[in-house]
Amino acid sequence: MAAVSPFAAAPAEAQSRVLVSNIGQEAVIGARVLDAVWAQGFTTGSNSAGYLLTSIEVGIHLTVQQPSRVRAELWSAAANGRPNQRVARLMVPSSLPTGTATFSAPAGTSLLPNTLYFMVIGRAANVDAGSLGDMGGTSSNAEETRDTSAWSIANNSYYRFTNSSGGFRTSWESWDRKARIRVNGAETPKTWGATFNTSSTFPGSVTTVGVTLSEPAPAGGVTFFLTPRLGTDIPTGLCTGRGIQAATRENLGASLPSTLRVPAGRREAEARFPLSEDGYLVGGPGRCFAVTMRTDAPGWSLDGQSSTEVSVDPGDGFVAFGNNARNSNRYVASVAENVSGGTLNVPVTVNRLPVRSTDIVVEVVTAATTAAAVNFRLENASVTFGPRDTSLTQNIAVTVV
Repeated sequence: MAAVSPFAAAPAEAQSRVLVSNIGQEAVIGARVLDAVWAQGFTTGSNSAGYLLTSIEVGIHLTVQQPSRVRAELWSAAANGRPNQRVARLMVPSSLPTGTATFSAPAGTSLLPNTLYFMVIGRAANVDAGSLGDMGGTSSNAEETRDTSAWSIANNSYYRFTNSSGGFRTSWESWDRKARIRVNGAETPKTWGATFNTSSTFPGSVTTVGVTLSEPAPAGGVTFFLTPRLGTDIPTGLCTGRGIQAATRENLGASLPSTLRVPAGRREAEARFPLSEDGYLVGGPGRCFAVTMRTDAPGWSLDGQSSTEVSVDPGDGFVAFGNNARNSNRYVASVAENVSGGTLNVPVTVNRLPVRSTDIVVEVVTAATTAAAVNFRLENASVTFGPRDTSLTQNIAVTVV
């Protein structure tokens, strides 16, 4: 059995910044919101994890009189490079005066890397024609701010006229005038978390603990430092199952891994933890320990669990007489009366005994008749199993009297 700590750390919030902007370019009149919508395309950067959009600012050339009749949306792009469908609704502020207006994105709005999106603004659906108001445009193809060279604002825009019900009455038409916009957000955090333990966990085996990244590791990989947590050092909330005891160093193998590296281009990796055969009893309580991970690699934050637990169950070991370890704990044999002293061979078998060595007591219980019992005597004995022994034969002396 294995579990993961219920205490998870949220990834660090990246600081919002300007990702791309042409809002500082020379302003000219743009599209009117009376009976149309306007779509300005922008292409995202190359961060492999993508980006989180916080807001888009838009230049307002002439105050919009009825902001409640304005739509502001983030759209995806079709294969032909024109607006395709809405991705998210942006919050329209209560006033849209001449200048710059900020349209906030819902929390968690994500942008894929190297992808074309559109800021769509104009007449809202299912409303009558609003009053006059103009968006701010520009004839410049320049951007004054680009977070990286991959970010860009398209050198054209698209518009589409609406009807009285708010539906579209024309297809998207290209226009060489651009909307003045500023896209704000941040790179999506690169995160990691410990994964569940699903490997074998019986004494003497090797179990694994692992880590998962939100994106492939960069060149050189990502290294994690591992700390076994034993006894009272086990994190709160782990190893709480009934009948489970905290493991001690005796329960783990001699050589334990201290680091785990996720190779470049991979998202997952595992470290192997050997489990000792010492410190257990057949059918006795299980033992549990935890492994805590951390990394000093820049740019990576925890999103999930930093610790995973491993529970070791010794209950699968069996000891029995005969050649089948699941057979019986009693062995019945007979001794010929005419034997003048000798031995009785008693086979003892174990199956996956969870200790390095153990003594098995062979107790003799005579069931002979009164007459026969006075004719011979059997002594108790024991047999010692080593770490690789599975079946041994114990000789018990038979004394004829």
